[in-house]
Amino acid sequence: MEFADTGRVIYKENPLAEVVCQLSFPRILAVDDRIPAEFQDAMGADYPFVETREVVQFGLGLGVEALPSKRVHYDFKTEDRRYNVTLCSDFVAVTTLDMSAGRYFPVTLSVRSPR
Repeated sequence: MEFADTGRVIYKENPLAEVVCQLSFPRILAVDDRIPAEFQDAMGADYPFVETREVVQFGLGLGVEALPSKRVHYDFKTEDRRYNVTLCSDFVAVTTLDMSAGRYFPVTLSVRSPR
């Protein structure tokens, strides 16, 4: 499906409260098993604050026993707390509260070999 070319519209009042870019991947059990210190080192001084949250998920369905699963989400925040990188065992997400007029979502992702 192709979309017609249109000009960029900048609203007087920004209608976006929060913008998220989330990348999902197959579950990495090591993230559940240990604290992601290497990930924190890779984030560097740009995201100096770290918070953790335990999230409980329930499965619903007919004939399926709903066993809760607990996972830890690690939130790496900028000093002004306007940008957040969340790491979990099956996704990484970048969130911002700062979508000022004329600015694009500044996301830089890089993949580095663990060796």
